[in-house]
Order: sequence, then C-alpha cells, then structure tokens
Amino acid sequence: MICDWGAFVVDSSAVDSLDNTVSYEGTGGILYGQFFSAVWPSGRVVHNSIDHCGRTAIGCRGGLDSPMDVRDNTITGGADSWGIQCEGEQDSIEGNTIRGVGPCAGFIGIWVACPVTCGSPTIKGNTIVGCPAGGIVCGTGTSPTIDGNTFDGNSAPDGGAICLGGVTSAVIKNNLFIHNRATGWNDLGGGAIYAEDSEARIVNNTFVENCVGTLSENGQFPAEGEDIWADVTLAAYGGAVHVTRFGSSTRQVTLINNILYDNKAASGTAVACTAGGVAAVSYCDAYHPESGDDYYFYETGDPPCLLTVDVDTCCCADPLFASGGYGLSSSSPLYTTHHGTSDPPAPSYDIAGQQRPTGGYTEMGAYENQ
Repeated sequence: MICDWGAFVVDSSAVDSLDNTVSYEGTGGILYGQFFSAVWPSGRVVHNSIDHCGRTAIGCRGGLDSPMDVRDNTITGGADSWGIQCEGEQDSIEGNTIRGVGPCAGFIGIWVACPVTCGSPTIKGNTIVGCPAGGIVCGTGTSPTIDGNTFDGNSAPDGGAICLGGVTSAVIKNNLFIHNRATGWNDLGGGAIYAEDSEARIVNNTFVENCVGTLSENGQFPAEGEDIWADVTLAAYGGAVHVTRFGSSTRQVTLINNILYDNKAASGTAVACTAGGVAAVSYCDAYHPESGDDYYFYETGDPPCLLTVDVDTCCCADPLFASGGYGLSSSSPLYTTHHGTSDPPAPSYDIAGQQRPTGGYTEMGAYENQ
C-alpha cells in the first residue's frame, strides 16, 4: 500500500517486512505500529533497502510485550527525515547501515522518542555515517541502550553523533566515534555526544578526532587524505562530550574506561561541563598530539558545574592504536601501564563481541586487546 506517509504501512498484530527495496522521493518507507492505529505490533523489519525517502525510512512503535526487531537494513537519507524513528518500549535496532548521502540536509540517522510510554530501545551494532543532522537523537523520558555502534563523519548543531535531551537513563557502551562534528551553534557542543538534562553512563567507548567548530567556505570534514583540521574553526565546548542543563535537573553523566584521542573544541578538548552540568570521569585516557592540557573544562558561575576527574585512575597518554584500527597495540601504555576497571558497569564484551576482560582487568576503549 502506498500512502502519504509510507511505501508500506503495517498495523497488524504480528507482521514482518523482509527483503523489500524502497526508493521514493517525498514519501516514507516502512512504518509500523501506532502511527495510524491503536494496534501494537510485534514484528520484524529485516534486510530491506530504503533509498532517499523524504520522510521516515523505517518507523516503529512496539509495545512492552510486543517489541519490534529492526535489523540488517540499509538506509540512505533523504532531506529533513529520519532513517529509523523509534517510539517503542523495548524495540531492538541492530546491525543496520544508515548513511546520509546526497541532498539530505535535515537527515537524522535514528530518532528515539517517548510519546506514550518510556522508550527504552536497544541500539546495537549499527553503522551510522555522514548524517548531517546527527547520528542518534534521544528525546525526553527515553532510556536507550546504545551499544557497539560505529559513528563516522556525522554532524549536528550539538552532539554530532548522539544528542541526549532530557533522557531518563542512557547506557552508551562499546561504541567507536570518529570524525563527528558539532557546529557549536548557540555555544552548544559535543563533537560526539551532547547531554542536556540527561542521565547517562558512557563506558568503554573510543573517541577519535571529533570536534566542535564551523567549516570554512567549501570546507570538507573530514577531508580524505588531508589535514583533518584544515577547514575547521574551533568553537564552543567538549570536543568529545559536552554536558549541560537548562532545567532544574541534577542528572549526572558518568564516563568510565573511555579513550578520548585528538578531539578538539575551543574549550575542553575531551569533556566540558557548562550551565550547571554534572559529570564524573574515571579510568579514562584523554590525549591529543599537540601540546596543551585543556582536556577537561567546567564553567564557573551560577548555576555551578560539577566536573570530577579521578586523577588516580585517569591518564593523558598516547594510546598507540594498533596499525589499521582502533584497538590497542601491545606497546600501548593503556595495555602495559594504565588499565581500566572491570567493576560494573564495565561490559562483559567489546564492540566486536569478544569477551571482556581477557586479563585481570577491562581495558579502556571499545576494543579489548586479544
């Protein structure tokens, strides 16, 4: 069925959408659930290819006892749209490839909302690349688990890869963030993650060359094979993570076992707290090759920020990644000297699904040295 909102609109109680190819300008793709009726479906959206939809490519709103399975789909973005729109209780979004290519200025990779019940999806093992309005955006009242994803070259006004706004409880673990950018609009930042009035545990992630800044005219970010910073004018806060608040929330962002390498912003190349934001950092490595130690920044004034960095467990060392990837080499100081913690909430596996720990401790970053 073709209609104003989608190439396929499915509202039955237990349905599948498998192996379809959808290429439509100005319409949506495959929409499930309560978008059009009071039915809460349990079904699968698996192995579909959706190209340049003008609205939502895949929309799902499964119930508590009937979650949706959105898996192994390939989506390329259209203008002012979402790759996957998730409004369900326990939906699973796994192994999808989402790319923002072509004329898709308003394209968001995954949008998580909470219109009826608390949206608590699991977003795992996806590859989200080049989305010009952000990789994942999570709204008020949601509680997502964001696990083992790769975010590459996404951008947004705030939170190039992930934007959390009023999130009740997020778990962000085992992810790789590379070359994501926030524009620093309105003094907001977070090259990879922006958290506003949100509770989040950010554990065992690797952040590489994310930034906050504007591009020069005709600039490209990243520029393949060129100086990655050549076209960027740095701005705002938190090259990797920016924590702030606008309301009265006292929610805290906790960072554990993360590697923050060569991220940049005008203030706080690794982590920044502003406007009363609260963050705690332990067992993390922050480093960039240039001189300087502006890794952590907190804003003074009213309301006061609280940024706690555990100097006994954190370090500022070159991680010495293994050749051709972002795992640790055998000579890495994070492998030989500075270690992560295996205490909860450290995960029991890494981004590749390998067991953690393999030694007496969990290593920092998304990859466990095997």
